[in-house]
Amino acid sequence: MTADGLRKVTLEPSGVTFLQAPGQRLLEAAREANVWLPFECGWGSCGTCKAALISGDIELLVDDVVSLSERDAKRGRIVMCQSSATTDVTIKPLRISDEPDPIRKVANFDGIVKSIDEVGPSIFDLAVSTTQPINFKPGQFAILHGPQQQRRCYSFAGSSGVAELRFVIKAYAGRPVSTWVSQLVEGDSVTIEGPYGDVWLRESPRPILMIAGGSGISAILALARAASIEAKDRELTVLYGARTAADLALLDELRDIVGAHGRGVLIPVVESGGPAPGGIVGRVTDALESIDCAAHDVYLAGPPAMVDASDLVLTEARVPRDRLFVDRFG
Repeated sequence: MTADGLRKVTLEPSGVTFLQAPGQRLLEAAREANVWLPFECGWGSCGTCKAALISGDIELLVDDVVSLSERDAKRGRIVMCQSSATTDVTIKPLRISDEPDPIRKVANFDGIVKSIDEVGPSIFDLAVSTTQPINFKPGQFAILHGPQQQRRCYSFAGSSGVAELRFVIKAYAGRPVSTWVSQLVEGDSVTIEGPYGDVWLRESPRPILMIAGGSGISAILALARAASIEAKDRELTVLYGARTAADLALLDELRDIVGAHGRGVLIPVVESGGPAPGGIVGRVTDALESIDCAAHDVYLAGPPAMVDASDLVLTEARVPRDRLFVDRFG
């Protein structure tokens, strides 16, 4: 450990080293040193950044990491995106590079809140101006940082390559980070870290099925917009589920995007109350029963309960895993 408290991180078998500040995530410290380690979500959910801890001590910066199993713990594996070294450490990642993945050239960007509007019950449309354009694939997401070390993932809802970002976010009662985001006001400063994620529109001859639940509409807006430009020759079916019609935030915008595709069909699905125009009452999984899901490339975004239920139906419908792209959050 250096005199100023920096931890020395050594990578095996290459011998490459970098320094990590106290409390800093290993993955971030490596990126700042231009050492690119494998990752996808940056959040601890996917397990792509698992590494073996050879020596030294680390602390987990979240209470639970879903991608770490008991077997991982017994074998001394860590996830670098949610771990911070408390001593000098030696770790063995899957690989290293001095060049970023072209799909995930992650960096931190300074932003200023341009506007925030409530577009549904506890659902907000957030626009952030940045000092420079940010390139991402529609369907990917960013991590928003707050002034007191708040961090939360949000899918991009707007267009890539411009100096204004858009996110659709939901405020959850009792969750301080989402509450902080929902209470932002014009002129507030935020830091945007990204892009992350493995969800984006793939080229294919197959029809496209998109499924959104709740604020999963953020990713689906971006994906449907991309499909309306890049995949007009493929059939597009979009299911958008919520508890009631009032919870279908930005439905009119989504309807316009799907309509601009030319071969698109939008089916709003609500669990109770009257249906939205052109929609049905039930669950998203009910709507899937009338679709030949296995013939499609499927894009699924929403809270865990909806995603897990849909995933089960899609698996039973024999949708190959390499045709199913999932953005699960809550």
